[in-house]
Amino acid sequence: MTNQTRNKSDSDAVTLRQKAEKLLEKRGVETGLHYSKVQTQKLIHELEVHQIELELQNEELDHAKEQAEVASRKYTELYDFAPTGYFTLSKEGEIIELNLSGAKMLGKERSRLKNSMFGFFVSDDTKPIFNLFLRKVFTSKVKESCDVTLSTNKNTPIYVHLTGIVTEKGKLCLLTIVDITKRKQSEEERLKISEERYRSLYENAKIGFYRTTPEGNIILANKALVAMLGYASFDELAKVNVEQDGFETPNQRKVFLEKIEQTGEVENFESTWIRKDRTPVFVRESAQAIRDALGNTIYYDGTAEDISQLKYTQNELDWNIALLEAKTGFSTPNSLADAIVVVDSQGKRIFQNQRTAELLNFPRYIPDENDDEGELHWVANLTKNPEQFIERIVYLNSQPEETGRDVIEYKDGTILDRYTAPVVGKNAKYYGRLWIFRDITERKRAEELHRANEKRLREFNVLQGLLLPPNPIEQKLKLITNTVVRIMGADFARIWMIKPGDRCNTGCIHALVTEGPHVCRFREKCLHLMASSGSYTHINGQVHARVPFGCYKIGKIAAAEEAKFLTNNVTTDPRVHNNEWAKELGLVSFAGYRLVDVNGTPLGVLALFSKKAISEEDDSFLEGIAHSTSRVLHSSWVEVALRDSEEKYRALFETSLDGISLLDLNGKIVFANNQVVKLFGYNQRSEFIGLNGFGLIHPEDKPKMNLYFKEFMTTGVITNCEVRSVKKRWF
Repeated sequence: MTNQTRNKSDSDAVTLRQKAEKLLEKRGVETGLHYSKVQTQKLIHELEVHQIELELQNEELDHAKEQAEVASRKYTELYDFAPTGYFTLSKEGEIIELNLSGAKMLGKERSRLKNSMFGFFVSDDTKPIFNLFLRKVFTSKVKESCDVTLSTNKNTPIYVHLTGIVTEKGKLCLLTIVDITKRKQSEEERLKISEERYRSLYENAKIGFYRTTPEGNIILANKALVAMLGYASFDELAKVNVEQDGFETPNQRKVFLEKIEQTGEVENFESTWIRKDRTPVFVRESAQAIRDALGNTIYYDGTAEDISQLKYTQNELDWNIALLEAKTGFSTPNSLADAIVVVDSQGKRIFQNQRTAELLNFPRYIPDENDDEGELHWVANLTKNPEQFIERIVYLNSQPEETGRDVIEYKDGTILDRYTAPVVGKNAKYYGRLWIFRDITERKRAEELHRANEKRLREFNVLQGLLLPPNPIEQKLKLITNTVVRIMGADFARIWMIKPGDRCNTGCIHALVTEGPHVCRFREKCLHLMASSGSYTHINGQVHARVPFGCYKIGKIAAAEEAKFLTNNVTTDPRVHNNEWAKELGLVSFAGYRLVDVNGTPLGVLALFSKKAISEEDDSFLEGIAHSTSRVLHSSWVEVALRDSEEKYRALFETSLDGISLLDLNGKIVFANNQVVKLFGYNQRSEFIGLNGFGLIHPEDKPKMNLYFKEFMTTGVITNCEVRSVKKRWF
C-alpha cells in the first residue's frame, strides 16, 4: 500500500470518528439512558470486540487491495513486455494503445507512436493489403489476418503477420503483430534452393522443354531445345514466332492447336520444325494447356524430342542398303544409341546392330546361334505383357504397308520406345520391316516426376488455402495429414503437438517406465497426438497418444536431438523401435520433421511411414509441408495466449476493488468496470458508459483537472491526481 493511500485511510478514520462521537453525544442527550456499572463494562467489552472485528476486516480489505494492485501491475507488465506486438487501432488506423514490443517493431518510443497512423509504417507495396485487412476487420466482425512488410528506420524491412478483431462495441481493433522475418527469409532461402534444383534439372535435361503462348511467342526454352533448333542463345530463339516460322506447314500447327484445346493436352505429337539454318528437324512433342481461372489458355508447357534420326532411317532405308550394311558390317548403326533390327518379308531377322543385344538384354549365345524364335521369346519374357509383345510383332510383320509405334515396359522398370516401318524399295517392292528400339526410361521418369511435382504443388496450394480460415487446430492438422497421405503416397501420417503432461498420474504407460532410455524425464510436457491419417486414424491409443519428450524417434526429434529423421530401410535400421512390426506391414521408409516457431522453439513433430522409398524431391516437399505445419501450430499458440491474456485482463478489471474506466481523447467513457459504476452511484453499466468523464468532476476542481489532462497529453501519465467528483444523485 502506498503512503498516499495510508494517509488517506487515516484521514477518513479520523473524520469517521468525529462524526460518531457527535452522534453519540446527541443520542445520549435525547435518550437520557443510564447504565449500571456491570452494563457499562459489558457494553465496553462488546464495543472493544466489535472494534477489533472492524480492524481485522479493514486489514483484510487492505490486503485484498494490495493483491489487486500487484495483479494489476503483473498483467500490465505481461502486456507491456510480451514478445508479441499488441496494438489498439481506430477505424481510421490511428494507434490508440500499444505495448513495448509493438513500439520496438516500429522503431520509436511508445509515447511518440500514440495517435500516429499505423499505415505510415506499412510498406507501399503491402499497404493495400493492410487497408483491405482493416476494412474487413470492422465490417466482418470476425478475426482477420494478413502478412505485410513494415518500413522503419532500420535498413532492412520487417515481415509481420497481423491478426485483428474488433472490440465488443465495434469501435476499436485489437491487433496482434508477430515478427515473421526469420521465417520469410528461411522460406525465401528454401525456395531459392528448390528453384536452383529444378532449374538444374530443367537446363540439363536431354530433351527440350518449352513454354509458348497460343499466339506463338516463345516464353521459355531450355538449352537442349535451343541447341536442337541451332540457335546460339535463348534470346535469339525468342525472336522466332512458332506460329509463323516454327513449322514447315501451317496445317501442323493447326492440328496441334485443335488437339490441345479440345483435350487440354497432346502426347507424342509428331511434326516438323525448322532450324535456324532452315533445315528441318523431326520432333515428337507432348504438351499441356495452362489455363486461368476463367478457362482461358495462357500458355502451353511441353517437351520436344528430336526424332530426326528415326525419321531419316524410316524414310531412306531400303532393302538393298540394309542388306549391304548387314554384309559389310556397316559401322554407323553400331554406334547409335538405338537398337536396329531388319527382317525380311517372311519375318526372318537378317540384320541387327550391336546395341540390340545390349538394349534387349540378350544372353551371348542367342545372337551367335541366330535363333529368331528364341530371341523373340527371350525379350517377350522380360516384358510385363509377353503375349501382347509377340502378338504385335506377328501382326505388323503380316501388314506390309503399316507403320507403328508403342511403348514396351520391362519387369525391371526399363521403358522402350518401339518403332517399326516397312522397307520398300524405289520400285515400291516390299522387302521386309525395320524395327527400332530406344531406351526412354529416363525421359519417362523425368516426365512422370514433372507431372507428379506439378500435382503436388497444386495440392499444396489447395492445402495452404484451406489452412487460412480460423478453424480449430485439430481440423487444420487433420487436413495436413490427409494431404501427406494422399500426395506423398504415405501409409499413414501423424502430427504430435507439445503440450503439458496430462496423464502422468492417470495410467500413462510411459509414466510407469522407471529405467532404460525411454524413461519420461519431462513430466511438465509431452507430445500429444493431434491428427492421424491413412492406415491408422485413431489418436487415443495407449502407446502413441502421448510420447515422452526426448524419448523414441518422435520425442528425440522434438527435443532437437535430431533435427529430422529419414530412413529408407525401416526393417533393419537400428534407430527404428520395432523393425519386425515394420516388416510385417511391408513398410520401407520413415520420415520425421521437427516443427518449430520463428525463434526455433519446438512445437511438435510431423512424421510418416511409407511403403516406398522417400527421394530427395520427396524430402524437400515434406520439409515445405512441415514448415507450413509449424506456422499453423505457432498461430494456434499465439491465438490461445492472446485469448488467455484477454480473459485474465477482463477478470482482473471486473473483480478489482478499484474503479477502472477508459476514456477516449474527447473524454467519452468507453469502458468501465462494475466498481466504478457503483462508485458514481449508477445501477447499470449501460447508464455510465457514453458519459463525458470530465462532466463527473466537481465544478470547483475542473481547472485542476484540465492541468492534469495537459500533463497527461505531454508525458503520457498522471501522478498524484486528486480531484473531487459528483455522484448521480447529486444531479
